[in-house]
Parts: sequence; structure tokens; C-alpha cells
Amino acid sequence: MADMRIRTGHTRPIDFTLKRDGSAVDVSSAGTKVARGRIKGKSTTKFSNNLSFVTDGTDGKVRMTPGSSDFDTANIMYEVEVRVVLADGTEFVPKLFTIWAEEALPAP
Repeated sequence: MADMRIRTGHTRPIDFTLKRDGSAVDVSSAGTKVARGRIKGKSTTKFSNNLSFVTDGTDGKVRMTPGSSDFDTANIMYEVEVRVVLADGTEFVPKLFTIWAEEALPAP
């Protein structure tokens, strides 16, 4: 089951909450914040996007704004790896987030 469902061509912001043992992780000191995505079962990176904080990062929330070609294949599961590097050099990579991309609706 996917963590999220979207339509192909999705370009609206996508928010992720980074957790450890069920609790949000304070990532406010993170300098590096990146999301890398690939089609599930493939090893090739399809996109890599810098992330921003949704608020101040103390709540573990980061935001990705995808490009129009990031999720361009319909009926495919994407895996997104979120990676942050905290000020003390600790790298935090939570679980892979899964996103199911459905066919975009036709224009009216």
C-alpha cells in the first residue's frame, strides 16, 4: 500500500514527516535536505529535489516541490528516499516513502 496517491504530472508540494520509533525527529539543524525518487524495482534515480522545512523543522516536517516530469508515468509505484544531514554530521534517512501515480484526469 502506498503512503500517498497522486496524479501524473503532480507539481503541488508534498510534505513528509520524518519519524524515528513513531515520533517526529527534530531536523531543524539540517543543512542538507534532499529527496531522491525512483520507480519501484528500478535502481536508477528518476529525480532529486532539495527540500524545505514546512515550519521550522522541529516537528520533522519537510516539503518537496516536484517538477512536472518527476511523476510522469501512470499506474506506477515510486519510492522516495528523504535524506537529511544534521548540524552534528548525523545523517538521517527514515523509511522509503511510497507514492502511487495514477493517470492524470483529462482536461474539461
